Amino acid sequence: MADRLSVRDNGAFTLARARPRLVNRSGHLTAAELAHLRAVLAGAGFATMPKVQKGDAVDVFTYSVSYGGYQVVAQDGAAVPALRPVLAALAALVARYGG
Repeated sequence: MADRLSVRDNGAFTLARARPRLVNRSGHLTAAELAHLRAVLAGAGFATMPKVQKGDAVDVFTYSVSYGGYQVVAQDGAAVPALRPVLAALAALVARYGG
């Protein structure tokens, strides 16, 4: 899988998904989706979060999240608890719009 989701401040998004099937989509998040995403991003504490969160397992998903001038890279099973709601919110958006 190779998903890339970009969301702008106004809720406009672009989603590029290579697998399980090719998807290139753009649109706008609903007001509720944007509010939820903003809330989990604001509550995550990116400024104090480890920038690399690497686990011991092999063949895991790796996530890269950029927000507020910070970038965090985390692997499945190694994401700190504060990042997990962000990953869940982003995964839900990819599932909804990646059809």
